[in-house]
Amino acid sequence: MIDFITNSTYFGAALTITVFIIATLINKRFKSPLTTPLFLTTIIVIIVLLLMNIPYSTYNNSAKYLTYFLVPVTVCFAVPMYRQLPLLKKHFWPILFSIFIGVIASVVSVCVVVILFGLSDIIARSLAAISVTTALAIGITEKLGGMVSLTVSAVFWVHRLVIKYANG
Repeated sequence: MIDFITNSTYFGAALTITVFIIATLINKRFKSPLTTPLFLTTIIVIIVLLLMNIPYSTYNNSAKYLTYFLVPVTVCFAVPMYRQLPLLKKHFWPILFSIFIGVIASVVSVCVVVILFGLSDIIARSLAAISVTTALAIGITEKLGGMVSLTVSAVFWVHRLVIKYANG
């Protein structure tokens, strides 16, 4: 029965969505960076896969359908930005300069971390795209030959830190 479930086309997606709903409820009850739904979901899914002795490739093969939704969701964020177009135009040069500085800081910090810690080439390729959205980072990492799971985790934590320190 377990083999039937784990080899199902939608096993990974169903597991991930179910665990995400549970993680969201846990986060509402216990506010903490460690109970962030995305982080908690990742940890719980890993534990479930280990306990049930399910290879990551089996899980990923059925969870890949969730990544198809990343691009449309990212595009949906463009609608509120479009509504703010006059404000964005008004502050075009400061925004452009900030993006430029952010990209430079991201590239330099990844290079420094990779060199200081003597990290492997595949980790460097996995961390190269941490300054963009998850959907874009996945595509970039796949093209560079990095580990997508590492990239997604890095993007999540970097964006979380940016939001935390931007809000004070």
